[in-house]
Amino acid sequence: MAPFFSKLGNYFWLGIPLLLVPACNREKPTALPLPQRAYVWQRDWNQPIPEAIARSRHDLAGYVILACEIEWQNGHPRPIFPNVDWASVKHENISPAIRVTPYPGPFSEDDETSRLLCITALLQISNVRAAGVEPRELQLDFDCAQKKLAGYGKWVLAVRRAIFPLPLVITTLPVWLDEPEFSGLVRAANSYVLQVHSVAAPPGGGQAMVCDPALARSWIVRASRIGVPFEISLPTYRTIAGYDADGRKIGAYSDAVRPAWPPGTTIREYATDLDAMAALVASWQADRPEHCTGLIWYRLPVEGDRQNCSWPAFRALTQGRAPIRSCEVRVNGKVTNVQSLLTLADLSLFNTGESDDFPLTGIIVKWDPPATLALAEPPVGWRMTQGDHQLRFISPQASVRLPLGASRAMGWLRFDEPARIHVDVLHENR
Repeated sequence: MAPFFSKLGNYFWLGIPLLLVPACNREKPTALPLPQRAYVWQRDWNQPIPEAIARSRHDLAGYVILACEIEWQNGHPRPIFPNVDWASVKHENISPAIRVTPYPGPFSEDDETSRLLCITALLQISNVRAAGVEPRELQLDFDCAQKKLAGYGKWVLAVRRAIFPLPLVITTLPVWLDEPEFSGLVRAANSYVLQVHSVAAPPGGGQAMVCDPALARSWIVRASRIGVPFEISLPTYRTIAGYDADGRKIGAYSDAVRPAWPPGTTIREYATDLDAMAALVASWQADRPEHCTGLIWYRLPVEGDRQNCSWPAFRALTQGRAPIRSCEVRVNGKVTNVQSLLTLADLSLFNTGESDDFPLTGIIVKWDPPATLALAEPPVGWRMTQGDHQLRFISPQASVRLPLGASRAMGWLRFDEPARIHVDVLHENR
């Protein structure tokens, strides 16, 4: 028997290189693209919402829908349930979400609030399933104070046990990364979402943005080191923030009616740099952050949402490219640049791009001699300078905001005799 095993051993060892050589030459498998989802955060569920979901289903991997918001009255939780039509999205990948507004504590795994959270979670999961939808997970979004993460962890453990085996995902803020309790908090859930957008306090400068891309990159590096699966929440919206005389933030809104802030409130608007968000997506798709499982956009563009980007701009973001920005000036409603002879020229600006903002520093109107300008009126707030057979309307800002497909009156000119008009749109710095 020994010689047999000896020969078999020789064959075995000779075979090892044959097995290993091909493995050494294998290329590293290409990582799959990061899946992308979007938040649907409206309390009032109307027809444009399922229409927006249907329009975007080929670009997104799923939706996180606000199912309940818990506010506080005299220290007691008060749940508010949006009228979600779960049946209208039964063919989608859906995750219900519960939002909890700020609460100072105390926290317990078995107090009034904890029990309400568990009951609410089970109720919403049941409602979703009754509509024929099997939820992917439950998301819990709590505006927890930075120093209360250990207490919040008790709620997370209670809800996770209550909904088991359905996964529990919690949303988190970048400032929480500085706390020693953060690692334990995210491990108490199945995974988490790192929201890399917020509103600065005290008020930021004129160039302040909802999301600082450099900070976002650094936060994602730190999150990757924790070793817990996470998704990245990126913004699409503009937000309005109010500050008191001492620079303390009174509140902010981006998807609701402006609050009744007191007289003297300083109001600032913060935008999302869509080009920067597209660059982040392209970067992370090319080099997926470790332990990152996807991107979630806040929020899905829905018709009538004035503080959000347009649908074409949003689709560009999901593709990792900057939205196209373009416009044209029409004379008396006509697109062509060279017009027929006329004595009155009404100018209108049309947005022909993918975003509701575009660069525009001025408009130059030229006309052929011998006609001379008799009268002219620029848009409100614009300056006007006249040269030899030309007139320049100068914008007070370097960009203009105008909804897609919309138009805006841009002033008029009247000549002493019929003239041929030429219009140039200026995008360069003045």
